[in-house]
Amino acid sequence: MNSSRDTSVELFRHWGLYDRIILGNHMRHQQMALAVTKAAESLNAPCRVLDLGCGDGQLAAMALCNCHCEWWHGVDLSRAALDSAPQLFPGQTTIQFTEGHLTIVTHQLAEQWLVGRSTPPNLLLASYALHHLSESQLQQTLADLACVPQPRAFCWIDLYLSEGESRQDWLHRFHTTALPTWSNLTEAEVSEVIAHMQTSDFPLTESRRVELATQFGFQSHEVLFRDDFYLASLFR
Repeated sequence: MNSSRDTSVELFRHWGLYDRIILGNHMRHQQMALAVTKAAESLNAPCRVLDLGCGDGQLAAMALCNCHCEWWHGVDLSRAALDSAPQLFPGQTTIQFTEGHLTIVTHQLAEQWLVGRSTPPNLLLASYALHHLSESQLQQTLADLACVPQPRAFCWIDLYLSEGESRQDWLHRFHTTALPTWSNLTEAEVSEVIAHMQTSDFPLTESRRVELATQFGFQSHEVLFRDDFYLASLFR
Protein backbone atom coordinates (compact mmCIF):
# COMPACT_ATOMS: atom_id res chain seq x y z
CA MET A 1 0.00 0.00 0.00
CA ASN A 2 1.07 3.56 -0.43
CA SER A 3 1.69 5.48 2.78
CA SER A 4 -1.66 7.25 2.80
CA ARG A 5 -3.47 3.91 3.02
CA ASP A 6 -1.17 1.87 5.26
CA THR A 7 -3.45 2.58 8.23
CA SER A 8 -6.18 0.36 6.79
CA VAL A 9 -4.84 -2.62 8.70
CA GLU A 10 -4.89 -0.87 12.07
CA LEU A 11 -8.66 -1.07 12.45
CA PHE A 12 -8.48 -4.82 11.96
CA ARG A 13 -5.29 -5.72 13.84
CA HIS A 14 -7.35 -6.28 16.98
CA TRP A 15 -10.32 -8.08 15.49
CA GLY A 16 -12.90 -7.33 18.20
CA LEU A 17 -14.13 -4.04 16.73
CA TYR A 18 -14.71 -5.40 13.24
CA ASP A 19 -16.26 -8.51 14.74
CA ARG A 20 -18.89 -6.32 16.43
CA ILE A 21 -19.52 -4.57 13.12
CA ILE A 22 -20.20 -7.97 11.55
CA LEU A 23 -22.40 -9.10 14.44
CA GLY A 24 -24.45 -5.92 14.14
CA ASN A 25 -24.84 -6.54 10.39
CA HIS A 26 -23.88 -2.90 9.90
CA MET A 27 -22.08 -3.70 6.64
CA ARG A 28 -24.78 -6.14 5.49
CA HIS A 29 -22.71 -9.29 5.95
CA GLN A 30 -25.86 -11.41 6.21
CA GLN A 31 -27.13 -10.17 2.85
CA MET A 32 -23.66 -10.44 1.33
CA ALA A 33 -23.39 -14.06 2.49
CA LEU A 34 -26.54 -14.83 0.50
CA ALA A 35 -24.97 -13.11 -2.49
CA VAL A 36 -21.84 -15.28 -2.21
CA THR A 37 -24.03 -18.39 -1.90
CA LYS A 38 -25.73 -17.42 -5.16
CA ALA A 39 -22.34 -16.90 -6.82
CA ALA A 40 -21.13 -20.31 -5.64
CA GLU A 41 -24.31 -22.06 -6.78
CA SER A 42 -24.05 -20.44 -10.21
CA LEU A 43 -20.89 -22.46 -10.89
CA ASN A 44 -22.87 -25.72 -10.98
CA ALA A 45 -19.73 -27.42 -9.66
CA PRO A 46 -17.82 -27.78 -6.40
CA CYS A 47 -16.27 -24.42 -5.57
CA ARG A 48 -12.65 -23.62 -4.94
CA VAL A 49 -12.53 -20.20 -3.30
CA LEU A 50 -9.84 -17.55 -3.18
CA ASP A 51 -11.03 -15.05 -0.57
CA LEU A 52 -9.17 -11.73 -0.70
CA GLY A 53 -9.45 -9.63 2.45
CA CYS A 54 -11.10 -12.60 4.12
CA GLY A 55 -10.89 -11.42 7.73
CA ASP A 56 -11.73 -14.35 9.97
CA GLY A 57 -13.70 -16.04 7.20
CA GLN A 58 -17.12 -15.44 8.73
CA LEU A 59 -18.66 -14.19 5.50
CA ALA A 60 -17.42 -17.14 3.47
CA ALA A 61 -18.34 -19.63 6.20
CA MET A 62 -21.90 -18.30 6.32
CA ALA A 63 -22.15 -18.36 2.54
CA LEU A 64 -20.64 -21.77 1.90
CA CYS A 65 -22.04 -23.78 4.81
CA ASN A 66 -24.51 -25.60 2.53
CA CYS A 67 -22.37 -25.60 -0.61
CA HIS A 68 -19.90 -28.21 -1.80
CA CYS A 69 -16.68 -26.31 -1.16
CA GLU A 70 -13.51 -28.27 -1.98
CA TRP A 71 -11.16 -25.69 -0.55
CA TRP A 72 -11.01 -22.14 0.73
CA HIS A 73 -7.86 -20.01 0.61
CA GLY A 74 -8.15 -16.82 2.64
CA VAL A 75 -5.76 -13.88 2.34
CA ASP A 76 -5.65 -11.08 4.89
CA LEU A 77 -3.27 -8.69 6.64
CA SER A 78 -4.71 -9.36 10.10
CA ARG A 79 -3.09 -12.24 11.97
CA ALA A 80 -5.73 -11.97 14.71
CA ALA A 81 -8.46 -12.54 12.12
CA LEU A 82 -6.72 -15.41 10.35
CA ASP A 83 -6.08 -17.23 13.62
CA SER A 84 -9.87 -17.58 13.99
CA ALA A 85 -10.59 -18.68 10.43
CA PRO A 86 -10.04 -22.47 10.45
CA GLN A 87 -12.62 -23.23 13.14
CA LEU A 88 -15.45 -21.63 11.14
CA PHE A 89 -15.56 -24.07 8.24
CA PRO A 90 -17.04 -27.57 8.05
CA GLY A 91 -14.60 -30.45 8.28
CA GLN A 92 -14.78 -31.48 4.62
CA THR A 93 -13.43 -28.13 3.40
CA THR A 94 -9.66 -27.87 3.03
CA ILE A 95 -8.50 -24.62 4.63
CA GLN A 96 -5.49 -22.56 3.68
CA PHE A 97 -4.75 -19.01 4.72
CA THR A 98 -2.01 -16.54 3.95
CA GLU A 99 -1.09 -13.48 5.97
CA GLY A 100 -0.06 -10.75 3.58
CA HIS A 101 -1.04 -7.91 1.29
CA LEU A 102 -3.65 -9.14 -1.17
CA THR A 103 -1.98 -7.46 -4.15
CA ILE A 104 1.34 -9.21 -3.48
CA VAL A 105 -0.21 -12.59 -2.69
CA THR A 106 -2.52 -12.51 -5.72
CA HIS A 107 0.41 -11.72 -8.01
CA GLN A 108 2.38 -14.65 -6.60
CA LEU A 109 -0.60 -16.96 -7.06
CA ALA A 110 -1.15 -15.76 -10.64
CA GLU A 111 2.39 -16.72 -11.55
CA GLN A 112 1.69 -20.24 -10.25
CA TRP A 113 -1.62 -20.51 -12.12
CA LEU A 114 -0.01 -19.48 -15.41
CA VAL A 115 2.53 -22.30 -15.29
CA GLY A 116 0.14 -24.86 -13.85
CA ARG A 117 1.96 -25.23 -10.52
CA SER A 118 -1.23 -24.93 -8.45
CA THR A 119 -4.93 -25.65 -8.89
CA PRO A 120 -6.70 -22.36 -9.60
CA PRO A 121 -9.88 -21.24 -7.84
CA ASN A 122 -13.16 -21.04 -9.69
CA LEU A 123 -14.75 -18.54 -7.28
CA LEU A 124 -12.89 -15.30 -6.63
CA LEU A 125 -14.19 -13.37 -3.66
CA ALA A 126 -13.14 -9.87 -2.60
CA SER A 127 -15.18 -8.46 0.26
CA TYR A 128 -14.61 -4.97 1.63
CA ALA A 129 -10.95 -5.02 0.64
CA LEU A 130 -10.42 -3.58 -2.83
CA HIS A 131 -11.47 -0.06 -1.79
CA HIS A 132 -8.23 0.11 0.23
CA LEU A 133 -6.08 -0.19 -2.89
CA SER A 134 -4.59 2.53 -5.01
CA GLU A 135 -5.66 2.66 -8.66
CA SER A 136 -2.45 0.95 -9.82
CA GLN A 137 -2.72 -1.76 -7.15
CA LEU A 138 -6.34 -2.42 -8.07
CA GLN A 139 -5.54 -2.73 -11.75
CA GLN A 140 -2.65 -5.10 -11.02
CA THR A 141 -4.88 -7.24 -8.80
CA LEU A 142 -7.63 -7.45 -11.41
CA ALA A 143 -5.07 -8.34 -14.07
CA ASP A 144 -3.76 -11.15 -11.86
CA LEU A 145 -7.25 -12.44 -11.09
CA ALA A 146 -7.90 -12.55 -14.84
CA CYS A 147 -5.15 -15.19 -15.07
CA VAL A 148 -7.50 -17.72 -13.47
CA PRO A 149 -8.59 -20.15 -16.23
CA GLN A 150 -12.26 -20.15 -17.10
CA PRO A 151 -14.84 -21.02 -15.93
CA ARG A 152 -14.60 -18.60 -13.07
CA ALA A 153 -16.83 -16.26 -11.13
CA PHE A 154 -15.70 -13.06 -9.43
CA CYS A 155 -17.83 -11.76 -6.57
CA TRP A 156 -16.82 -8.18 -5.73
CA ILE A 157 -18.36 -6.90 -2.49
CA ASP A 158 -17.57 -3.39 -1.43
CA LEU A 159 -18.54 0.12 -0.52
CA TYR A 160 -19.49 2.25 -3.50
CA LEU A 161 -20.06 5.86 -4.51
CA SER A 162 -23.28 7.01 -6.12
CA GLU A 163 -22.78 8.16 -9.69
CA GLY A 164 -21.41 11.70 -9.67
CA GLU A 165 -20.79 11.66 -5.91
CA SER A 166 -17.44 12.86 -4.58
CA ARG A 167 -15.53 10.94 -1.95
CA GLN A 168 -16.00 13.78 0.54
CA ASP A 169 -19.76 13.86 -0.07
CA TRP A 170 -19.86 10.08 0.36
CA LEU A 171 -17.93 10.30 3.64
CA HIS A 172 -20.30 12.98 4.93
CA ARG A 173 -23.34 10.95 3.90
CA PHE A 174 -21.98 7.81 5.55
CA HIS A 175 -21.00 9.57 8.76
CA THR A 176 -24.35 11.32 9.14
CA THR A 177 -26.76 8.57 8.07
CA ALA A 178 -25.09 5.15 8.47
CA LEU A 179 -22.80 5.46 11.48
CA PRO A 180 -25.53 6.73 13.86
CA THR A 181 -27.26 3.34 13.44
CA TRP A 182 -24.19 1.38 14.64
CA SER A 183 -25.56 1.34 18.18
CA ASN A 184 -23.44 -1.52 19.55
CA LEU A 185 -20.23 0.49 19.14
CA THR A 186 -18.90 2.90 21.74
CA GLU A 187 -18.28 6.54 20.92
CA ALA A 188 -14.54 5.88 20.88
CA GLU A 189 -15.00 2.97 18.45
CA VAL A 190 -17.12 5.10 16.13
CA SER A 191 -14.34 7.70 16.16
CA GLU A 192 -11.88 4.95 15.24
CA VAL A 193 -14.07 3.90 12.31
CA ILE A 194 -14.28 7.50 11.11
CA ALA A 195 -10.51 7.93 11.30
CA HIS A 196 -10.02 4.72 9.35
CA MET A 197 -12.48 5.75 6.64
CA GLN A 198 -10.92 9.17 6.19
CA THR A 199 -7.43 7.75 5.64
CA SER A 200 -8.10 4.40 3.99
CA ASP A 201 -11.48 4.11 2.24
CA PHE A 202 -11.54 5.03 -1.46
CA PRO A 203 -14.66 3.44 -2.98
CA LEU A 204 -15.54 3.55 -6.67
CA THR A 205 -18.80 4.10 -8.46
CA GLU A 206 -20.56 1.04 -9.83
CA SER A 207 -19.86 2.15 -13.38
CA ARG A 208 -16.12 2.43 -12.66
CA ARG A 209 -16.08 -1.04 -11.12
CA VAL A 210 -17.78 -2.48 -14.20
CA GLU A 211 -15.39 -0.58 -16.48
CA LEU A 212 -12.32 -1.94 -14.68
CA ALA A 213 -13.60 -5.51 -14.47
CA THR A 214 -14.49 -5.46 -18.17
CA GLN A 215 -11.09 -4.04 -19.04
CA PHE A 216 -9.47 -7.14 -17.54
CA GLY A 217 -11.75 -9.67 -19.19
CA PHE A 218 -14.61 -10.09 -16.72
CA GLN A 219 -18.10 -9.83 -18.18
CA SER A 220 -21.76 -10.63 -17.49
CA HIS A 221 -22.12 -8.13 -14.68
CA GLU A 222 -24.96 -9.00 -12.28
CA VAL A 223 -25.93 -7.09 -9.14
CA LEU A 224 -26.47 -9.57 -6.31
CA PHE A 225 -27.15 -6.98 -3.59
CA ARG A 226 -27.28 -3.24 -3.34
CA ASP A 227 -28.32 -0.67 -0.78
CA ASP A 228 -27.30 2.96 -0.29
CA PHE A 229 -23.69 2.14 0.63
CA TYR A 230 -22.86 -1.49 -0.19
CA LEU A 231 -22.80 -3.34 -3.50
CA ALA A 232 -22.23 -7.00 -4.38
CA SER A 233 -21.43 -7.59 -8.06
CA LEU A 234 -20.91 -10.88 -9.87
CA PHE A 235 -18.64 -10.96 -12.90
CA ARG A 236 -17.68 -13.89 -15.15
